[in-house]
Amino acid sequence: MEPGFWENLLKHWRITYYTLPLWVGCMVIALIVGLKYYRRQKLRTFLLIYVGVGMLVYWLFEIVTVKEALKLRKRSQQEVLNVLFALVEFSVFSYFFSRILRSRLLKLSMFFAGIIFLLVCFLYAIAVFRSDLSSEEILRYSFRINVLEFVFLFLACLLFFYELLNDNSHDKSRLAEHPSFWISSGVFFYSIVSLPYFLIADELFYYNKNVYTILVAVHYVSTSMLFLCLAKAFSCERSLTT
Repeated sequence: MEPGFWENLLKHWRITYYTLPLWVGCMVIALIVGLKYYRRQKLRTFLLIYVGVGMLVYWLFEIVTVKEALKLRKRSQQEVLNVLFALVEFSVFSYFFSRILRSRLLKLSMFFAGIIFLLVCFLYAIAVFRSDLSSEEILRYSFRINVLEFVFLFLACLLFFYELLNDNSHDKSRLAEHPSFWISSGVFFYSIVSLPYFLIADELFYYNKNVYTILVAVHYVSTSMLFLCLAKAFSCERSLTT
């Protein structure tokens, strides 16, 4: 790496109130716990891949942007990575909800939501690689894709909790023993915090950087909470879909 990289990295961390190293630390915890309690299960493997991709994207994100943090031309590259990660994230969690939701109609709804989201990401990627979008549009549409993702995930969480509260077979006093409860709770908190941020992030990025960086920090805290919930779910003895 070029001289000064680490100094600029620390400066970048300081901008977001050191929530980025918190995020990375929680990812590492989730990965270590997930590997320690690993059992052969497709969902468990997908979630571990998700954590690993998150770490990879983070370091690519830093290498691309840290030398000239928050400059627009760097932001466009950053947002392409963001959309790729969002696609992996949505794919993993839509698979998770398709496994734990009991209603066939709800499972079908998640399937179509996944197709819609995949199509939107595909069209975005084509537009970016064909240079049909300006740097400002790349940033704006990346935020809109995140809004779409979190709307779908937020609704999926509500549907899960609705089924859970109306399911008399579950002992409500022992929900902490169910991995699906921890994962859904993490996704719910992550979505409900991130959705308002991405709705206004485009405007704040240009006109109020101070508020923007505060919301970015809050977003990283919510993501950190998600990874801690995943770590807790990994440590449960039950199957992740219970």
